Amino acid sequence: MSGVSWSHEDLAEYLERFGSDKQDIVPLDDLSDLDDYLQTYSRKAKAAASQQLGSEGEDVAETALKAYGVEMVEQIATPYIISDRREDGWVRIKRKAKVSGDRRGVMADGSGRRVLAEVKSTNGDRIVWSRLEDHQVIALDKNNRLKAVSLLVLVFSQQAYVLRWPVEGFGPRKSITQEQAIGLQWDGKE
Repeated sequence: MSGVSWSHEDLAEYLERFGSDKQDIVPLDDLSDLDDYLQTYSRKAKAAASQQLGSEGEDVAETALKAYGVEMVEQIATPYIISDRREDGWVRIKRKAKVSGDRRGVMADGSGRRVLAEVKSTNGDRIVWSRLEDHQVIALDKNNRLKAVSLLVLVFSQQAYVLRWPVEGFGPRKSITQEQAIGLQWDGKE
């Protein structure tokens, strides 16, 4: 964002739209580098929007999994630890460990097979492979090798598509469009 020139009014409007009372906001008079400040808060705003999209997508995905006959669907919680406590009551946390996926459940078809699902959401037109982290791919692969059910749930603008893992034609430097996801939907068998 180097070279960007913002007036105090533009910055105030930006902070009103994207700032948060949960963030430490530096008073305008105390700014030493406006470009760094704007870049920091732009990243925070984008991260907050991404988290909101992911949260909404996971709710849609859970409903889709249940429609496919997955029972006992539950979110896999990410373990966190408190790394810093402040005098004003705020705490800083960090992820303690990576988890195997976003949701788990059990097939209600009488097999009792474990289900592991990874959810990816977008308001765009495609999900790219790079959105999957290495540990997620490893967990889906291992779950599949153990004869359990591994699923990739893609959510495009609140519409979920459940795909059996591994997904044919999806890998490094590849992506899946909504149209492709429609054709790749799991049939609920195997």
